[in-house]
Amino acid sequence: MTRSDDHAPVDLLEAALGLVEREGWQAYGPLRLARETGAGLAEIVTQLGDRAEILAAMGRRADMAMIDVAVEDLADMSPKERVFELMMRRFESLRPARSALGRLRREAAPEVWLEGLGNLRRAMKLIVEASDLVGHGPRRAAVAAALASAYLRTGRIWLDDDSEDLARTLAELDRQLDRIGGVLKSQRGGIRASES
Repeated sequence: MTRSDDHAPVDLLEAALGLVEREGWQAYGPLRLARETGAGLAEIVTQLGDRAEILAAMGRRADMAMIDVAVEDLADMSPKERVFELMMRRFESLRPARSALGRLRREAAPEVWLEGLGNLRRAMKLIVEASDLVGHGPRRAAVAAALASAYLRTGRIWLDDDSEDLARTLAELDRQLDRIGGVLKSQRGGIRASES
């Protein structure tokens, strides 16, 4: 967060995503963002020096919104319900970036698009942890991979779901979590509310 010349608060990530939404990912550059926002070039380069850093910052922000939930609110949920809640919180947090992500899907290589859904590997590890699904080791990695598959398939629907209640996204996520239900059912049980 910085301030423009008229002293109004400027969210550099939001401004960068707005630029991308209007003109595409190839249009982004620190100098262009500095001209648009009045922010210092050094500050922008430090925070959002290139397109990859936009994606990383967007992912971190989405992750923090996703896990900004009281442990007690998750305690009485089933594993599927916990994962569903966390994934939908993440999709909701990314709504302001959806048009920019849509451009990314159309304009960038597939591997960049995958990264564009917001640092997927880290996000799925956070979901595994926050959902109290599994301990450490290969099993944890397998569960995270299954969740990533469900998230990506749902993300394709979410990008085109312009309904206020995200009904299509909700239905698709439910289907995807049912598809990997064996993975979720095999995990350990409820979250202990004292483990905050």
